[in-house]
Amino acid sequence: MTETEKKVRKIGTLIIKVISGSTSFGLNTPTSDIDIRGVYVLPWEDRLRQDIGDQVANETNDETYWEITKFFRELSRANPQALEMLY
Repeated sequence: MTETEKKVRKIGTLIIKVISGSTSFGLNTPTSDIDIRGVYVLPWEDRLRQDIGDQVANETNDETYWEITKFFRELSRANPQALEMLY
């Protein structure tokens, strides 16, 4: 478990975790990185406070987790990354 995933699990409940990008489609090369995307749910009290961000990511954004509200917002905009997580 990476430090980014540990941070997500500390603040909420991880409900979706997927490998995305070139690796998920079998198009990766030996020099490709592995992209990880996910969705988490904050506890109700934290969602009401709204002082916790709606995204957790590592420094390179190769590992990114969205709070479920942001995930649904991005789905409604047909964001390719959100749609890819459902695929």
